[in-house]
Amino acid sequence: MNLKKMLFKIIIIMLSISSGDLFSQDGLNSSVSTNKWITAESNFPKNGRPVSESIIELEKKHKEAAENGNNTEASKIKSEINSLIPSSSRTVSIPEDPEARKVIESVQIDPEQSDWMSTNSVVFSGATKPSSVLHKQVELKLGEDNVLYAVFNSTASGILHGQFYVFKSTNYGMNWSYLYGVGTGEYVGNISMLVESRSNANPDSTRIIIFYTSSSYSTNNNGSLKYYSIRADAAGIYSGTIDYPEAGNAFTHISSVSDGAYWQNATYFGIVVSESDNITGDTHRLRFYRTIDWGASWVSTQINTFQNDLHPSAEYKEGVFDSIYIAVERKFNASNSEIRVLATPWIPSSSVNTYYLTNSGFRYENPCLTIKQDGNADSILITCTKNGLPVYHFTPNGGSVWNIDYSIASSNGSNKAFTYSSSSRTGDKPFSVCWVSDDGDSINVRRGVLGYLGQIVCKVNSNFSYSTTIPVCATIPSAGSNSTVVVYAATPSGIYSAQEGYKTVNVKIMPQGFYNQALNTISMKDTVRLYLRSSVSPYGIIDSSKALFDTTAFNAAFQFAGLSDGEYYFDIRHRNFLETWSTVPVYLALTDQNDYNFTTSASTAYGNNLINVDSSPLRFAAYSGDVNQDGYINLTDVLKVYNDASGFVTGYEAGDVTGNNIVDLTDLLMTYNNSGNFVSMQRP
Repeated sequence: MNLKKMLFKIIIIMLSISSGDLFSQDGLNSSVSTNKWITAESNFPKNGRPVSESIIELEKKHKEAAENGNNTEASKIKSEINSLIPSSSRTVSIPEDPEARKVIESVQIDPEQSDWMSTNSVVFSGATKPSSVLHKQVELKLGEDNVLYAVFNSTASGILHGQFYVFKSTNYGMNWSYLYGVGTGEYVGNISMLVESRSNANPDSTRIIIFYTSSSYSTNNNGSLKYYSIRADAAGIYSGTIDYPEAGNAFTHISSVSDGAYWQNATYFGIVVSESDNITGDTHRLRFYRTIDWGASWVSTQINTFQNDLHPSAEYKEGVFDSIYIAVERKFNASNSEIRVLATPWIPSSSVNTYYLTNSGFRYENPCLTIKQDGNADSILITCTKNGLPVYHFTPNGGSVWNIDYSIASSNGSNKAFTYSSSSRTGDKPFSVCWVSDDGDSINVRRGVLGYLGQIVCKVNSNFSYSTTIPVCATIPSAGSNSTVVVYAATPSGIYSAQEGYKTVNVKIMPQGFYNQALNTISMKDTVRLYLRSSVSPYGIIDSSKALFDTTAFNAAFQFAGLSDGEYYFDIRHRNFLETWSTVPVYLALTDQNDYNFTTSASTAYGNNLINVDSSPLRFAAYSGDVNQDGYINLTDVLKVYNDASGFVTGYEAGDVTGNNIVDLTDLLMTYNNSGNFVSMQRP
């Protein structure tokens, strides 16, 4: 064989082994689903009650009226829709007795933690509720207001047998604040949450809708289905009971759905819930409840598959015929469960189409389904465990072809208890998955595309996780690569978050006028803002952050969330020093502490635009005197400082270029000298 050809083949083989980014290993043991049922399913009815064409047309009109704010017309159309729906399928929320629940006014929160690459952020430090049967105790969603919301079930205390808390984060999980807490007179089972905006122009119109099962018994026997809805400002509270199960049954596993990715005020939402036997826990049927008026009334349907369908995970699917897809674990016996996807109309109907994804005789458990909500929403991902190992199945074409048994991770010494998946409408890596080992030791994360979910980030949790509670993740969109946030329940207590895209950028900088040569310090702490700019022309701003520089180390620690790895020009600004850029773009890496020092050499600034303020030790500083922040130190700045000095202005003022809270002759002389030297900003 030709030597060049041989070397070329060797290089290709080595690349395929070493580079997961170039050659995906996810699909090594995968296949295409044959979409065949097994013998136990052969008598399953394929069709149910079809959706009325009249209702379809009326709902289009209702959405148009609601979205345009024509509430009178929307109410009229809703009455027409209700007249076409059997009364047995309609329910009105039963308001809760105010005495049966108590608003928890405050909760003890741990101090904020700023560095959570090595130590996760604390969401909540109290006890949470583990359950060997009801695994959805934590939920996480990113709202259209760009705020993360987390809800979780807490351990019973006193007469408040069930209580849940809502927390929010405005910086993608770096810090969390308490929003609301509710204690009930009953036991809370599973939890699911939606975050929907009635108007994207008004952040306070964002609603957090919490669904939960509730029972007088700790076993969840006879568990009913309830909801609690609050605005992001903790006002406008609605709550009530949606429905009760049949005698001898309980509502157990729940999954909320919404078309809010495509609508605002006209958003419809709902909940899929399994109705299970109190004694055996087997599923008798699924129920789907949907509201078109933000929870005031509900329309429901039964989805009867005549199979033991466990752990439903549902998502809305936009399309020519809007629908919901529900992934279930269909259990046949202790050693065999298969994954099925039930497709049913968005308008509640008993009509259902089944996709028979797996048919291998293995134990597929606890599916989690996510749909990328763009266009016709054809990209669908389902994660689950297969005999204790995490796998995923997906379709890029709305279910025409299902690719099954793609590997999330091979065994690393412990079986995996649960998986979870989420997606974003935008970004080059829109899907995130996380999974937890059955001993709670490791929560691992991947983020990527269908067919290759990216590199594995191992053990993002700094605390042991409850192995009986599903950890959850959210995909945070950004202009470049997306990032992932994980929230989990820790043992013995606490709710924590870990985020992939968090970076701390440490910048040493000092204003010329603030520096005290005798003490080698600066006169006061002050705020600076760091702009991260594109490394290519026209060098647009990618992100920014504010921080305080300290008086002795001259360091300012800037925090960024959801920031992609890459090269950025640093553009740093202060109330009265000259805009200063880094000499070259600086590479920022994921999870690293990224450092840059403007004080050691003039060459660290673009155009050597720093002034030497000390020779021993050698110190450089940003030019002081640009009090109007126009990029030039000139007569305009001199006049501003002169007028302030003449007026004996004191306090936190731009004209105080020496940082002593007094505008005087010293400030004027420094500004005048820099003006005389025609000092101005330097940028690429």
